[in-house]
Amino acid sequence: MMITITKTAAICSLGESLEEIFSNAVAGNLPDLRITADLPEIEEKREVTDQSFESPTDFGAEGKKYDIRCNQILLHCVNQIRPEIDKLLNKYDKKKIGVIIATTNTGIDKFEETSDADFLKMSNPAEFLRDYLGLEGYCSGVSTACSSGIKVFSIAKKLMENGVCDAVIAGGTDEISKFPLAGFSALEVLSDERSLPMSKNRKGMNISEAGALFLLEKNGQGIQISGIGETSDAYHSSTPDPDGVQAAQAVQMALDEAGLKPEDIDYINLHGTGTVSNDIMEANAVYKIFKNKVPASSTKPMTGHCLGAAASIEIALCCMALEKNMLLPHIYDGEFDDSLPPVRLVKTGETIFDVRSVMCNAFGFGGTNAVIVLSKKYDLEKILPHNHPMILIDDIVEVNLKEQYIISKVTINEDNMFFEKELNGVSYITGIEYMAQTIGCYAYLKRGHEEAKIGFLLGTRSYKSDIDRFENGKTYYIKAKEIFGDNQLVSFECLIYNDNEECAKAMVNVYQPDDASEFLAE
Repeated sequence: MMITITKTAAICSLGESLEEIFSNAVAGNLPDLRITADLPEIEEKREVTDQSFESPTDFGAEGKKYDIRCNQILLHCVNQIRPEIDKLLNKYDKKKIGVIIATTNTGIDKFEETSDADFLKMSNPAEFLRDYLGLEGYCSGVSTACSSGIKVFSIAKKLMENGVCDAVIAGGTDEISKFPLAGFSALEVLSDERSLPMSKNRKGMNISEAGALFLLEKNGQGIQISGIGETSDAYHSSTPDPDGVQAAQAVQMALDEAGLKPEDIDYINLHGTGTVSNDIMEANAVYKIFKNKVPASSTKPMTGHCLGAAASIEIALCCMALEKNMLLPHIYDGEFDDSLPPVRLVKTGETIFDVRSVMCNAFGFGGTNAVIVLSKKYDLEKILPHNHPMILIDDIVEVNLKEQYIISKVTINEDNMFFEKELNGVSYITGIEYMAQTIGCYAYLKRGHEEAKIGFLLGTRSYKSDIDRFENGKTYYIKAKEIFGDNQLVSFECLIYNDNEECAKAMVNVYQPDDASEFLAE
């Protein structure tokens, strides 16, 4: 079972929508650290005598106990994706949709004003969302300091894997409050200037506010939650272990659960608070696993440190990085602290061809460490000029345009097109079609993600197979490497292998004209 993020909404100081936030982040913009949007009001619940109401907040929120800024931020996110939420509510039983929301501040400022303990409850935002949507399933708040935003995904994943929930609405929300500002000030880790993670000139962190919501479903279309790693330092109540031993362990656990190697990660979103303690710990942890080979950045100089919502907003940015095939820049003064292990920080405008898997780190007080790996699966119906079941390959595994090759995979089962019960598999001849569709994916990606185009297989030379069938239950990898190209005519060397053993190979010539219609009979 794969848990997927099927829809995301967010708000922070960088923008009122995820698209705006991501655009400003990629550009490296540094706005004010407070949300300036007009947030929706939380109104008291009242009796509804007819269905002529104008605003769902007239009946969806239960009394004054939910009237806090954290819930206004959350409601703003709900309104962004209300149609998708409604589809979720219609698709699943109300008792089988969970709500898990991270926060550290909740309504602490209002509690100080009123002494009403309802404002202080860490479950207040989660309960608000549950009641607002009329849900009856699992509901909890999560408050594990800065790791809260990843912990919600860990809990959601367990609930869905064990059948407690069919879907989960997860996220995080936090507002700027006096209490944490005073606490961080007492620790002398706040900066009166923009934070500079990994810089020798760092002065500390900036506190901000944000909210993000994620719709999670089983085996849905969207960003995959590939792996999560969680550990505890037990080192100090407010200072991380400078060696980053348990932080590195959390990274490795996330990689192991995802079934990935360090080199499979295309981008790391650092916790990157801009404090001396965090920089030392995180640089050590990252270097232990990745050396300085994977692009990494902290987005906190742009978003600020949003505490319980920090990882939430950063995971939302990671989802966009996967969707847009773009890296998020590390904005600082460019003066790396040479006392730290080298970390490969992303420069503004830096790009890589394909972002397939990303990692997001979150490390909090008390030594709570949480790391999540997110991955994307290509939509082959957009890439190939076919629809299922005529799409024969399952996914694209690796693309390297510089080295001019692509690798796809297919797992054989009885639902596969051309499956023969007598063979208990698929005929070896179908390998040619696997090669052709893999080449089609390469052509699409090389063109820069334009629309799918029809190509013509002009000939296959020396197709040799060491097997008589592609066997039921086995996974096969198809590699196509461009060896000659002349305008629209290209030759590929193709290999099919299983368990690192070659099964079939061929030389394939293809022709992909700009307009295939002139070659097709009406």
